[in-house]
Amino acid sequence: MEDKTAIKKAKRISVLLMSNLICLLIMQMLAGCNKSAYIIENTLDKAEELMSEHPDSALHILSAINAEAITGDDLMADYALLLTKAQYKNYINCKNCTIIYLGGTKRS
Repeated sequence: MEDKTAIKKAKRISVLLMSNLICLLIMQMLAGCNKSAYIIENTLDKAEELMSEHPDSALHILSAINAEAITGDDLMADYALLLTKAQYKNYINCKNCTIIYLGGTKRS
């Protein structure tokens, strides 16, 4: 009788552990979806902090960002504006301004 009780208890524990593991995996996947946006947002914040005193460093940081990896119109607008500002502050001729170019592309 004790063996059956021990087996039932072990089964309950294993089911509980599996359900917790599945929940953790789902949470990890959901967090991973927003991870790149979070990193890009922090990078843009850092570039904005550097813009007034070290525009060359801000431009270097912004140039390292892959624009195709940016999701969301707000984030893309922030990126385009900061990149154009950094180019301007570094005396880069703006024949094809980044903000105009990025604003004109159709993003899904």
